[in-house]
Amino acid sequence: MKTTAEGQQRRVRRVGTSWVVPVPARVREHFGWKEGGTAYWHLVGPREAVLSPNARRVGGKPYGAALEKDLRDAREHIERMKRKLVDARVFPTDARGAGRPAV
Repeated sequence: MKTTAEGQQRRVRRVGTSWVVPVPARVREHFGWKEGGTAYWHLVGPREAVLSPNARRVGGKPYGAALEKDLRDAREHIERMKRKLVDARVFPTDARGAGRPAV
């Protein structure tokens, strides 16, 4: 078994008409699975799937959505700080006097 920062490697085996992938103990504990529990596969992109204990994905795309939200929040924060600086007359306004920093 190969373990990297991105994930753990597992060998896929054919058992009858099914394909079986061993689930590491840490993942079973994380999901609270016992033998006979239910698992769901979600196809998320080209050549990529996500294993979940829920029939419906919670939170959408795992990293992309969180990064998009962080970026949006950071941009909103920057705009708020720019407005504060303009109000405090630290930044000059643009030529139209629109109250935004001249960039």
